[in-house]
Amino acid sequence: MTRAQRRQLIACLYFRDRTMSVVALMLFNWRGFAIFLVLGGATVAAALLVGSHLMAWVFGAAYAGMILRDIGHCVRVARAWPLSKQLLDWPRIEEMAREMDAPPATAS
Repeated sequence: MTRAQRRQLIACLYFRDRTMSVVALMLFNWRGFAIFLVLGGATVAAALLVGSHLMAWVFGAAYAGMILRDIGHCVRVARAWPLSKQLLDWPRIEEMAREMDAPPATAS
């Protein structure tokens, strides 16, 4: 099982008995968003440091666009979750988690 597949398995188990919302998804994936915000801030700060206000705006707009894209993805996933939740084979998911020694379903 790949890292992405394992992460998806953990997410399914985490949200099995929880409400999936945009905020919940962002908090579940907080590390990725934090790294992204730090890198974005550093890029904009570096552009400002060298005196390129135009590039700071370009980088800032690009990062803002990427954040909006990610929020849109979270909205689509959260809206589709009630149907996905009903269609998933939960006994098989639990079995796969045991086979892969997946950690308890906690946000990370």
